[in-house]
Amino acid sequence: MKLAKKGGGSEYSMQDTALNGAQVTAAIDIVMKVSMGELSIDSAVQMLMTFFQISRTEAENMVNPASQYSEESNGEEDTKN
Repeated sequence: MKLAKKGGGSEYSMQDTALNGAQVTAAIDIVMKVSMGELSIDSAVQMLMTFFQISRTEAENMVNPASQYSEESNGEEDTKN
């Protein structure tokens, strides 16, 4: 499978764009830190875009669902106090 390069030009193969295990672990860690409230959404999105060369939309699609867990846990903590 070939993927088009941003801005046209040559193509990348799927293997050229695949992440290795350490990179996948790093991406998961970034998203988990958002869900635990340890990293802001904006910082996580910027990190994912920079480290993995993905679009803002792709990064937001990874981070935004995790941010709901952070908001839910913050709400639960507030009701317990």
